[in-house]
Amino acid sequence: PKDISEAESQTDIQIANAMSTARMQGKIPGFMERMIAQLQPIQDWREILNRFLTQTCAKDYTFSRPNKRYIGSGVILPTLYSKTYGKFILAVDTSGSISEKECSKMVSEVLSILSTLLEDKSDIELTVIYWDSAVQRVEVLTDPSDRPKPKGGGGTNPNVVFEYIKNHSIDAEAVIFLTDGYIESIHVETPPYNVLWGLICQNDIFNVPFGETFR
Repeated sequence: PKDISEAESQTDIQIANAMSTARMQGKIPGFMERMIAQLQPIQDWREILNRFLTQTCAKDYTFSRPNKRYIGSGVILPTLYSKTYGKFILAVDTSGSISEKECSKMVSEVLSILSTLLEDKSDIELTVIYWDSAVQRVEVLTDPSDRPKPKGGGGTNPNVVFEYIKNHSIDAEAVIFLTDGYIESIHVETPPYNVLWGLICQNDIFNVPFGETFR
């Protein structure tokens, strides 16, 4: 039974890899893609995002910013603050593989998590970079109701995001990529900030030298 189980797992991996190759060549029928897609586990991206941002926003209490809720009653209590809060960047692949609806859901979820983590809601700021073979648009969102305005349609080169952050001296705390994973190879050094890669489709040839990946 153990050998059979291992053989089935290997077969699933081989089928998935073959499908990824066929997709890139445009040789896979739609019905077959839907059938084989069941071989790949889909992760709860909301849960992963929440854990990622919670770990990045290391929090602590401080008396230097008294809790305003209790000052009127003469009680001095500390407030919860983020020691490491910096810029969060959502880098959205707009090469044609991600719909505006998917983009809006992802952006809104990140903003919602940030609003929960940070007591001072005025601190919320999410920089969204839309990229394909170049950085096409950059916008800063501060409220979950903000509507993203994606732009793109070209190739898929994530290196331009890292180069943009470096060239503009952006003090990033974390960068979250949303992509199909069919990208040019990464040729930049490991950045000083956390990186999370979110794949929106089945892709078993995706390989990056750093960061965490979820499907």
